[in-house]
Amino acid sequence: MDNWEDKLAGLFNDPEKLSSLLSLVSSFGLAPEQKPKEPPVPAAPDSAPDRIEMLLTALRPFVSPGRREKMDRAIQAARLTRIAGRTLRGPRTDSQ
Repeated sequence: MDNWEDKLAGLFNDPEKLSSLLSLVSSFGLAPEQKPKEPPVPAAPDSAPDRIEMLLTALRPFVSPGRREKMDRAIQAARLTRIAGRTLRGPRTDSQ
């Protein structure tokens, strides 16, 4: 069993061997199905994303659809909070 594990580890750790395997698999029509990329959550026009928002956006493809919806709502809530805070503080002038 260890021999197979060593061979698989060698295959997956060598990019050339892995690409040749993928081309062989695709020649048989067995290529892995490509999922369409989901569009990112649109940003509010006047807000720059903060680090947490960028992290959540980067993690979107790796979470389940249910969690993705929760993350989208959390991002939207954070944006609304940021916009509300700016609105409550009033217009910003150069002297502030």
